[in-house]
Amino acid sequence: LGYIEFLKESDDPTLIAVLLEDGVAVLGVSLAMLGIGLGQIFNSVLFDIFASLGIAFLLGLMAVLLAFINGKLLIGRSTSIHKEEEIELFIQNQAEIKSVLLLKTQILGAGSIRLSVEVELNSSELIQSVDIKEVLKKLATEEDQFKILYKSSERMIRLTAKIVAQLELKIQENFPEVSLIDLEIT
Repeated sequence: LGYIEFLKESDDPTLIAVLLEDGVAVLGVSLAMLGIGLGQIFNSVLFDIFASLGIAFLLGLMAVLLAFINGKLLIGRSTSIHKEEEIELFIQNQAEIKSVLLLKTQILGAGSIRLSVEVELNSSELIQSVDIKEVLKKLATEEDQFKILYKSSERMIRLTAKIVAQLELKIQENFPEVSLIDLEIT
């Protein structure tokens, strides 16, 4: 990333502070050297005064930039659009997912993202996983149909929970910065 792009996209306030402080320090020393050098050459203190004012301006600008950049992290800024699109495409490409209805991210800290996603499951994947024909045979032959339907429904719930757990694991394996996942199924 470029310098400006890094300042806009980074979620690590420590790195941003170090980068800005070091950049301002180098510029400040350069301005001080220039002010002192020109003051010696022209035998005037005005250059030193202007260099001091320039350094003060740089320090003020750095404080405002740090407040603005880190303030976005305090109010729950989302990660970059590119990263959100990458995560959404990954989820959408899973066989169990019919569609991604909603996806939001929130930066929690350095390298830590909260992902809130609402998905619609691909029912054909669920239905193929359960032996429907066997359930139908049991329904036709056994007397306690409620018990059969109850067990079949129970299997579907367990299967759905398994799919959700697997999806969360896949997301965290492919996007280690996602530390918290709120996954809702509709």
